[in-house]
Amino acid sequence: MNWISQDIRLEEAKVHLYQSENVKEPIIFLHGAMDNGLCWSPIAEELSAQYHVIMPDARGHGLTDALKEDWTYDAMADDVKAVIEKLELKKLSLIGHSMGGNIGTIVAQKYPNMVKKLILEDPGFAIGEFSWIKKAFYKFLMKIFLNLFLRGDAEKIYQRGKKQNPKWSEKELEPWAESKVQFKNQNPSKSLKSLTLPYNWKEIVKNIECPTLLITAEKGIMEDEFAKKVLELNKNFKWIKVEGAGHNIRRENTEDYLSAIRDFLQD
Repeated sequence: MNWISQDIRLEEAKVHLYQSENVKEPIIFLHGAMDNGLCWSPIAEELSAQYHVIMPDARGHGLTDALKEDWTYDAMADDVKAVIEKLELKKLSLIGHSMGGNIGTIVAQKYPNMVKKLILEDPGFAIGEFSWIKKAFYKFLMKIFLNLFLRGDAEKIYQRGKKQNPKWSEKELEPWAESKVQFKNQNPSKSLKSLTLPYNWKEIVKNIECPTLLITAEKGIMEDEFAKKVLELNKNFKWIKVEGAGHNIRRENTEDYLSAIRDFLQD
């Protein structure tokens, strides 16, 4: 599908995004760490007949500027708010994966008048539970991981991804591999810092007013007991667990994932 590619100018930098060319009800897709907006393309295409889809690159990802400030979840949530205002969008739905889920919760909590519904695909809430020792160790491991994970050009990353993720379609792998090269060309060290900053998920979740769908998987990062804690904090949350998938739920069980979000959006 041919997306409209656009830069949104902020005060100090730009946010790049992709969107469909229609005036239907808007949905903003928020990608995970090291991905970009186009990583949502396969799902966005499925929804583009019914919705106006918008897929921004988060700061330091894709074609969005890295910016001088730290990549905090709050700062990235404010970037989303700025996009909503610049595009003059009415109340909309947000879908966030992993890091994008964390960002989406803050947008919904800080700007309730902007968000109609929220969908969270295996969000990274658990980072908020890390002790400072665990965060330091996690950061150390991530430095090693990034050096190995991001090595080579897009084709080499694509081939490694294909071997490691046999369930992923070519439509998923191509933008995924390209996004890693884009991320590598930014400032990955800032991302490491952002991933270990405080994130008070309990307080954020407790104050979300809109209907929210939490989607987890049997091999994802959010375990069942953690998901139950999330539901205990907010009666507006609904939880669905998808079988046969890991952290990248939509890429590994697209049919059940699409069915869940369509039912929720149309409810």
